Amino acid sequence: MQNVSAAIAAINTSSFDLNKTCEAMSTTELVEFAKKLNEAYRHGNPLVSDADYDHVVIKAIEVRDPENAFLHQVEDEGEDGGIAEGKTVTLPAIMLSTNKAYGRDTVDAWINRLVKSASEIGIPREEIIVRVTPKLDGFASYDDGTKMYTRGNGLRGTDISYVVENGLKRFANAERGLGAGEIVVDPEYFEANLSGHFSNTRNVISGVLRTSPEPLVRQAIVEGGVVFAPFKALEDKTCSLEEFESNYDEIIDNAKQTVNFDIDGVIVEATNESLKQHMGATQKAHRWMIALKENEAPVSIRVLSVTPQTSRKGRVVPVLELEPTLVTGVTVSRVTGHNYSNIIASGIGKGTVIKLVRSGLVIPKIVGIETPAEPDVPEFCPSCGEALVKGKEEDGTELDLVCENTASCPAQAYKRLLHWFTTLENVDGFGPSTLEKLIKSGINSISEIYQMSVSDFISKGFGEKTSENLVSELERSRTEAVEDYRFLAGFGIRTLGKSMSEKILSHHKMDDIFELSASELTKISTVGDVKAKCISEGLSQVKDAYEFLHKTVGFNLTVTPLLSEKEDVNSPIAGKTIVFTGTMLSKSRSVMTKEAKAMGANVGSGVTSKTDFLVIGEKVGASKTNAANKHGTKILTEAEYIKLLGN
Repeated sequence: MQNVSAAIAAINTSSFDLNKTCEAMSTTELVEFAKKLNEAYRHGNPLVSDADYDHVVIKAIEVRDPENAFLHQVEDEGEDGGIAEGKTVTLPAIMLSTNKAYGRDTVDAWINRLVKSASEIGIPREEIIVRVTPKLDGFASYDDGTKMYTRGNGLRGTDISYVVENGLKRFANAERGLGAGEIVVDPEYFEANLSGHFSNTRNVISGVLRTSPEPLVRQAIVEGGVVFAPFKALEDKTCSLEEFESNYDEIIDNAKQTVNFDIDGVIVEATNESLKQHMGATQKAHRWMIALKENEAPVSIRVLSVTPQTSRKGRVVPVLELEPTLVTGVTVSRVTGHNYSNIIASGIGKGTVIKLVRSGLVIPKIVGIETPAEPDVPEFCPSCGEALVKGKEEDGTELDLVCENTASCPAQAYKRLLHWFTTLENVDGFGPSTLEKLIKSGINSISEIYQMSVSDFISKGFGEKTSENLVSELERSRTEAVEDYRFLAGFGIRTLGKSMSEKILSHHKMDDIFELSASELTKISTVGDVKAKCISEGLSQVKDAYEFLHKTVGFNLTVTPLLSEKEDVNSPIAGKTIVFTGTMLSKSRSVMTKEAKAMGANVGSGVTSKTDFLVIGEKVGASKTNAANKHGTKILTEAEYIKLLGN
């Protein structure tokens, strides 16, 4: 298979032409080439785009040999590629692939087959019901309630039950045993915590599938940055076939917005059980289901420059400035290079031509290098000029480039200030332009800002009216009630976001946490040794600022109830688990959540067997109400919920 090896090696060279490469291969070589491309994709190192794989490589095999066995098999999720480390077993249920559609015409043809099959068993067209969900771009897995498996070849997969023992959570707190789903990474978590170490989310998933994940991956598992999302737990749109066809674009677009994970299209499936049984499946896919994928033909874009940017914690991230180019309806002019190891390995510099798509039609993603160039790696911080060093995380993991000038680096100071105000969410006026002006005038800490008077702001170049408004907003943020966990998260301690702050404050009062040792923090579930050390050190670093802001400036903090005190709260919802969904009329869901917690309730994001009440507003999707009916959860309208509290 010399042709295949040569083709793989040439993919990122300027002379590589995928169409000509496939034409020069025999059918046997094409199949082997497709397998190699699929294996690279599963390992998190895609060599070509999905569209190129489907429209060029697979199409070439179909033209040569329509009956080739490879075309009618489930594409292996990596069982033989060494991704998962468990034992190969027979799956408890067959896991098939999904037939793909790249346009409305293909979907319409599928609908015609659906209608024809329905008529064969006496189901009128108007009684055909379809379910529409986002197509997750993750790693296919199966949870039978006791064990978890990879999809493998659809019949046999790898037992990866160890991922649950390692702490892998389920999306929306779904219960065990919901069957097929995907292991996915939260893109926001990836950007904030992992992008400096991994070039893409699939590399992270590969780490999750190890029996002993490296510390950063283990931390992502524990913190919920990586989850298993059962398909049954996804928010969906279930409607008649007529409604689906009439509101096709709106339904498809809405489905893409229901999750915050990488997606590559939507899934449309018939729900009538008798129709599903009648249509059956091929060796590869169910006939009653189709995946509408985005036709993500990669766009070639020239890199104008690579700009280093210093983050809040000092890590220097490369940002690619691009020739403004239209990609699926949106002009893209920049994309993150994640880390300098990736920049060096890929040969990305001024003049590089990259291949780029918009993942899920949202996030620009580099899928290949057409013309490499010499990378320009900075030696000094672009913000303060300090020499950059190879930094290390608390767990010893080496970072690419770090500016250690935490005290006076303008970029770090600016992002710390911006993080504070965006986390508190109760103060206006302190946006990027205001903060940049303050930084340039020598103000670089929250404590300094809260001591400023109207005359101080005027002396920094602000107008009199603007200065009065800024002081007024600071007073409002100080006196208006704000959750203590939000206040704590505002200090920007690594791994101590709003969720973790709330968890810690449900075990310890605010004033006590600064005296906690790392070993005491590990007694809280999901807080491991590495995270505990990081939090403990971070708390000691911000203690003085906390003392000043909390006790001298004086913030009106809403205290998170201790778990031990919740049982003593006298309210109809004390100790109950509540989920809010839909658009509320009386007040926002965030306010209702805050009030429910103050009354001793636990507020969840997804309906499980442990949910007591599902409170519904307007424009409610079917997934949560279906889950509530399944688990026997009491469903309350907004009015009924308010009446319950009033009683």
